[in-house]
Amino acid sequence: MSELTLWKEKEMTKLRRDIDRLFNRFCYDFGLPFTLDDMAGAAAFNLSETDDQLILEAKLPGMKPEDMDISVTDDALSINGQVREETVKEDAQYQRVERRSGSFSRRIPLPCKVKIDDITATYKDGTLKITMPKCEGEAARGVQIKVN
Repeated sequence: MSELTLWKEKEMTKLRRDIDRLFNRFCYDFGLPFTLDDMAGAAAFNLSETDDQLILEAKLPGMKPEDMDISVTDDALSINGQVREETVKEDAQYQRVERRSGSFSRRIPLPCKVKIDDITATYKDGTLKITMPKCEGEAARGVQIKVN
């Protein structure tokens, strides 16, 4: 059954990449001032695995820990976030002011169960790092994770 899940996940990733490429090409051809990457906040997620833990690293520039909502169940990690960025100087006269805002939501399937009570999360220099120790045979449950 895990082979089916991996195959489905790979096919969905390929489909998403193809649709993203098509959308970005559409935006470029019509001279639109944004791409799909801009709308997603250019968030990049990497999940790696060692013998005893899973490590997720996410590039989330401009975010604050209080703007992130992270939760985990026995089979997936969910990350939601909101970016609001505005820099305006009081004494300057502006011809144009740009603001950056957006939200994202990701659900990352986990390849194995993790020890929910031992998960740690840190956020430094725009990088979120979540360390999840692996476990065997524990009952499934969900919990919110606080970012330090």
